[in-house]
Amino acid sequence: MARRRRVEPGVWVRETRTGPVYEVVVRDADGRQRFRTAGPRLTDARKLRDELRGFRARGELPRPRVPLTLGEACDNWLAEKQAAVRESTLEAYKVGARLLGDLRRRRLDHLTPEDLARRVSELRRAGYADSTIAKAVAAARNSFRWAQRRRGWRGENPALLLERAERPAPHTQARRRALTPEELGALLAACDTPRWRCLFELLAVTGARLGEARALRWRDLDLTDPAAATCRIERQLDKHGRERPLKTPASRRVVPLTRALAKRLLELRAQSGWAQPDDYVFVAETGAPLDSANIRRAFNRALKAARFADGRPAFPEVLGARQGPPPTPHSLRHTCATLLIAQGLGPDQVAWHLGHATPTVTLAIYTHELRTHQQREQRRRALEDAYRTLELASVWQASRLPKRQQRETAARIFPAKSNRR
Repeated sequence: MARRRRVEPGVWVRETRTGPVYEVVVRDADGRQRFRTAGPRLTDARKLRDELRGFRARGELPRPRVPLTLGEACDNWLAEKQAAVRESTLEAYKVGARLLGDLRRRRLDHLTPEDLARRVSELRRAGYADSTIAKAVAAARNSFRWAQRRRGWRGENPALLLERAERPAPHTQARRRALTPEELGALLAACDTPRWRCLFELLAVTGARLGEARALRWRDLDLTDPAAATCRIERQLDKHGRERPLKTPASRRVVPLTRALAKRLLELRAQSGWAQPDDYVFVAETGAPLDSANIRRAFNRALKAARFADGRPAFPEVLGARQGPPPTPHSLRHTCATLLIAQGLGPDQVAWHLGHATPTVTLAIYTHELRTHQQREQRRRALEDAYRTLELASVWQASRLPKRQQRETAARIFPAKSNRR
């Protein structure tokens, strides 16, 4: 390292191959003398010196620099997040932290964007999906942010400096599986008990997440008038059956129920031994809420038993046919969104029904469905206009026919107008 030379009180300079580098001397909270790099100009050093002197006058001494590794920063960041996020989210964070591999042993000030980009390439060659690699990049990014905020670490965050081609693209995923009305009808008809039918129909009508439906109590359902029945969603259950807050404040909502579903829920309550207002709607024999694994097993049984009216399997993929992954209970939420979009509802109304934080979330998830519906309607209007011209041409040709044939042609082209006569 080049020898430092004192320029003026508190300012030093050292000559390098690229030119002079000015530094400022300061004492940290441990009383140790430290040099802070200011830049290639003397004015930069004077500005930094005056700023540090102001901090010292207010009693804000710089924190001592500690050689912090990425693994230490990552572990401390996870420890802070443990009480603030859901268990599933914390597990995803831990997966990303483990995927950092040997980078965890490197000091933060020794890591570069090239190191992180090299790790991304290694994970891709190992066969990891981009959605999984994105968790590792997020763990690195948040670890650097934790060090900057909690330890006063100063430096560039390499995760923010990755080039576009180096960053994982987690949104390259398969289209979400949504059931057609015929498939949904076959699924509900194949349920082996009224309890399962009510649960799966409620998921399809309300678009509720599985944890939200499991947490429903009878007091959350207003079934006084089946024609105006509603369902209030205020909480959810985790995989261990513990009540947790909803995913976002917008998830707290009241959604309408269909008349048919309201009547089935009334019948289910009359037959249930757990029908008090504080009892769960969908319960096991002990009165405890249904387990997620049991729900998935019942759903898979219904998929295998579902048949169309002509006897064909409604879901051949669960019987071994190579037609993509089979539906899951969460597919009923996508089914609800797709059916609402097909009925012409806008993103804001669909977002409110599903409990999304903003319509932007709905657009990000269901862009394909919204675009498909809008383009289908545009094509339909274009075809209607085009064939309307053909119909008018047919009427002009029919005007040259005898009166009786003119009436028959008009009745065939405009049946509603002929019926009114």
